[in-house]
Amino acid sequence: MSRFNLKIGLIICLLVSVVSTIPRVIRLDSLEYLGILTNALFSFFILFVFWIINNFFIQFDRIKNQFYKVSISIILCVLISLLYHKLISLFSDRVNYLVDTGVDKDKQTVIIIFRGFLLGSFLYFISYYLNMLFEKQKVQLELEKIKQENLEARLNSLRQQISPHFLFNSLSTLRTIATDLETKDYILQLANVYRYLLSYNENYISTLKDELEFTHSYLYILNQRFEDALVINIDLDTKLFQKRIPPLTLQILIENAIKHNVVSIDEPLRIDIFSPDNENLIIRNNLQLKSSGNENTGKGLQNINGRYQLLAQKEIEIKTDKRNFVVTVPLLA
Repeated sequence: MSRFNLKIGLIICLLVSVVSTIPRVIRLDSLEYLGILTNALFSFFILFVFWIINNFFIQFDRIKNQFYKVSISIILCVLISLLYHKLISLFSDRVNYLVDTGVDKDKQTVIIIFRGFLLGSFLYFISYYLNMLFEKQKVQLELEKIKQENLEARLNSLRQQISPHFLFNSLSTLRTIATDLETKDYILQLANVYRYLLSYNENYISTLKDELEFTHSYLYILNQRFEDALVINIDLDTKLFQKRIPPLTLQILIENAIKHNVVSIDEPLRIDIFSPDNENLIIRNNLQLKSSGNENTGKGLQNINGRYQLLAQKEIEIKTDKRNFVVTVPLLA
């Protein structure tokens, strides 16, 4: 039970216990301050017990039938009312503050049962009504949150569409006005990278052929930066090209290897991409971890693994030894 329910329950039970003392107050012949206070305290305690029981069964998900919940809760309230009266009669002489001791025991029992039923039913109704209001408010807040997130997502999507398209068009123009062949080739490969990134938002899965074409363009750009310090070896049979993988899988794994390892002429980073069984793709790089730098959060690997779980209920495999870091990703049909 939440603190909210407990706080509301304390207030309601206190109010009801105060109201229950009013008949004693208006009966001037039996006006006793101690008796009124005792009656209010005893009533408050049992009312709060009823409140806790009712809230427990209202929020008890294992019982789906609402009638069963109400019945069990009220029966427990009646039984607790009888037990409560019995305990007070055994250990205190103030039981007359709870029920008129001038009537016989059978009538006392009926009064106690009726009071437990009446108060239990009343508090169950109040608890159920407040819980419904709380759940309704919670749903409305969630709907507002979803609307806000949807609006932000649409705005982000619009930004993502405008920025890459603008850059892609600018690259096309730049390639046209470029003079030397090397610059034209670089711009062409960069444009290919952005063309693939633009289509990525529309596709949840890509053929290995398309992924490799994008990877070759991406590697062309990396080689201009690292030259001989980065050595990539792709050895794949063309019959695997129609297999499928999540888009940007290779790019994320290559970027991950570069991010966490030394890349230099003296210590070249070697990345091998191959398939030993035609069912899985292996991306392996030699380990030469940077002594300092970006913390390895594993988000890129989590991203790939999460997409495999959603698309094919499969997972990637990650292995590390003293020499190599190896990631195995399934090839999907």
